[in-house]
Amino acid sequence: MSDGGPYSRAYRLEGNPTRSITGSLDSSPSSQNEQAYRNISLRSVRIFINELQPEHWPLDIRTFVEQLLAVEDVVEDTDTVSAVPLVLPDNLRNTCAALSRQASRCQAGPKPGWMRLAREMLGFHDHPYISVYENETIDVQADLTSENSEPLSTPTPDLIFGLAVFDSQGSQSPAPILSTKLLARLGPLCGVQSFPRQDVRDIAFPCVIFEAESDSGTLLAAENRAAHAAANALIMLKNLTAVAQAPHRLPMVVICSQGSIYEVLVSFELQADEIPPTTDPSVGWGRHRRPKSGIQLVEIWTGNVRRAEVMLEFQKIWYRVMRWVLNTWRPTIIRMLDDIKATMPEEEQDEEM
Repeated sequence: MSDGGPYSRAYRLEGNPTRSITGSLDSSPSSQNEQAYRNISLRSVRIFINELQPEHWPLDIRTFVEQLLAVEDVVEDTDTVSAVPLVLPDNLRNTCAALSRQASRCQAGPKPGWMRLAREMLGFHDHPYISVYENETIDVQADLTSENSEPLSTPTPDLIFGLAVFDSQGSQSPAPILSTKLLARLGPLCGVQSFPRQDVRDIAFPCVIFEAESDSGTLLAAENRAAHAAANALIMLKNLTAVAQAPHRLPMVVICSQGSIYEVLVSFELQADEIPPTTDPSVGWGRHRRPKSGIQLVEIWTGNVRRAEVMLEFQKIWYRVMRWVLNTWRPTIIRMLDDIKATMPEEEQDEEM
């Protein structure tokens, strides 16, 4: 698989590339604090960032990554029965060139400027079935407990992408099962949390997390915040699949940025029985650290979007992510919700309708 030249890189099966795309490693006190937080606090609750080598990724995750990083050009979806159409912007290459120039103008600027750029970059593929929320807490009643004296803070990602919900279950609704009333009832009825916060019902089941840092910040900080948010969102999904008795494992997509450096990661839960046994005495030390079960966050692509060709690479990946959300994530969630509703007492179903 091509690494996209000197300004971007994608994962290779023989292992992750060098962590720094911009040059030397950052040894500042803030980076050291973030590294300590990652090594102690996050690992204590079984959240692992870039510790799982590609050869240890489960097959379904590897297949998903290959789809996101496909070499062929993206093709606009057609309006068929099996696919939700997703419209590409006109003249994508020229648009990416303009965005890359905007990224150059943001250099050395504060985070609000970088967030304006991010909204434009991530706003190409707006669709009424996908909602986006800014600075919203993911407050999950979960079993993430820390062994440290300082508890993990409640994650509040810069942007959360999830499923759009609707006020009505009537025939005009594109997905009656995604009504706010029904989804709100699933919590007390069967323990399924549909919304990142129960008192904010504008978005359901987060599928993409975005965290940004200005170019004076670090990717470590963005990754740490995003990993905790993704872990909470995956717990929401795990509860749904358990109640629906479904075999699905749907990953999360995470995007982090440090100025013009953008990084695409995939997050998923690795089960203990997916870790191959080993008798190698070197495993467990340094880069040969043995994989552990828990929430994994793995980098699949990184690039500097000040380069127009790299911005185009990113937009093609982002297009594939949104297409996956519309045509895989969303239908799978809807099927599980339908299965759960079918098990509800008739009077409860009638009340929701």
